[in-house]
Formats: sequence, structure tokens, C-alpha cells
Amino acid sequence: MASPKNNSRSFTTPSIRAGTIRPSPTDPAYAMYLSRGASQVYLVDLTTGDKYRITNMQPGQYAFAPHFRSDGWIYFIVQTISSTPEHVVVSDAALLLGG
Repeated sequence: MASPKNNSRSFTTPSIRAGTIRPSPTDPAYAMYLSRGASQVYLVDLTTGDKYRITNMQPGQYAFAPHFRSDGWIYFIVQTISSTPEHVVVSDAALLLGG
């Protein structure tokens, strides 16, 4: 049996340098994220390691379970804590970023 090769690669975000973003826990907007949370959907270019955030969820909103279609479209679910229904969102961000 062949042994698996380790082809892992670490990625860094080129637009956000370490230490440049320091949210203050006393900032009311940041405090909302601490208490209610949020989740985002990102795309990663596997050839360059560049990361692109394609959602802008507010405190209490969660974007999750992305599904990538072979034609480049992305489906994901958005749920808000104060709202019962979940919404399926469709994005062509991968097509737009791919040129």
C-alpha cells in the first residue's frame, strides 16, 4: 500500500497584516459580535493562497454550509438568530473573481 504524501500548504491573507486590526472589546459594535457571534463564507484561491470574504454577516447572522457547483456558482445558508426561517443564498463570486 502506498503511503500518502503530505501536500499541505499554509495560506496567509495578503490584505490583512498581523497586528493591524485590533478590535476593542469596549467598542459596542464589536461587543455585539462577542455576545451574538457571526460567521462568514470565504473563497480561497488554491494556486495563490489569496482569501476573499464573500459575505458580510452582522452580529447574530450566520452564513454556513457552502456548496460549490461545477459551473462556478456557490450556494450557502444564511440564518439570523432572531428569525426562524433559513435562507438559501446563491452567489457567482467565484466566477467574478476568476476573471
